[in-house]
Amino acid sequence: MTASAADVPEFGGYRLGRGYRIADTDLTLGGYANLDVMAPHSGGSHAELSDLSLFITWQASEHWRLFSEVEVEDGLTIREGHGVDAGPAAIRLERLYSDFSFNESANVRVGKFLTPIGRWNLIHADPLVWTTSRPVVTQVPFSQRSAGAMVFGDIPLLGRNLEYQAYASVLPDPARHPDDGEFGNAYGMHTTYGEPGRAQIGFSYASFRSSPASSAAQNLFGVDGFWTHGRYELSGEFVYRRSSGVVQQDAWGLYAQGVAPLSERLYAVGRYEVYKGVNASLPAQLWIGGLAYKPVTPLVFKLEYGAGTHTTAETPVGLAASVSVLF
Repeated sequence: MTASAADVPEFGGYRLGRGYRIADTDLTLGGYANLDVMAPHSGGSHAELSDLSLFITWQASEHWRLFSEVEVEDGLTIREGHGVDAGPAAIRLERLYSDFSFNESANVRVGKFLTPIGRWNLIHADPLVWTTSRPVVTQVPFSQRSAGAMVFGDIPLLGRNLEYQAYASVLPDPARHPDDGEFGNAYGMHTTYGEPGRAQIGFSYASFRSSPASSAAQNLFGVDGFWTHGRYELSGEFVYRRSSGVVQQDAWGLYAQGVAPLSERLYAVGRYEVYKGVNASLPAQLWIGGLAYKPVTPLVFKLEYGAGTHTTAETPVGLAASVSVLF
């Protein structure tokens, strides 16, 4: 799954995928870019520079760090029958937070951060995941970003590692992403136990309201897992979101994904998804198969095809391809 250090391009001391530290400062620049080509069954084929993200990290002291992510979305799109659309691009503040570390077991984060539900949402950057498409259950049932405070850390337990995150999303988000629902007065936690990078199981819980005027509280429960052996990998997540007193607004879903090496740098990827959204009479089912090629670790080319039953706008199917690079 990884390339040796000698395989990764280096330019004047900068190595692709590791960010660039500005000399004689505590600032590090990084980010990623992603180009998608989509041909859904419903029509409307297009290619777009879907993401161009800039990371800025300031290690102010041994214990204090500031991090920001600014993303340019939809900067360049070529649509079937419409030609090139070069703007205007959307500039979004994805993350902005400050961390204070007491030790590995106790850290405090304040600001805007990725909501710690499951695995995928915390990884999320295109060069770090295996497919162009994202599982529906990792983005629709909850807000992908939170604004507030979080405590987190790693605790050794019975020869393994317990990672925990407990958060409160109680601050207004003036730069809320259009894909995110309301997530005010949200409280939750996520724990993961096992061996990082080898085998882990995680549990998520969140309580929130989907809009300020909503009288129904949402309670979300989730389980996620990860296992790898050699260059083989299995992962999956299950989420159930219940609305108090309104059964029709319940939603649930899951995915299971497997990765197998075909050669030194080429991988086969398969995923099965089920998602039952609000008021859906039958759950949608999706089967996705594809390839991922990594000439070097920070660069990945992906090709996939998806088909399914009872699909909706939340569960698009068809052909998708992308190229992603981590800076």
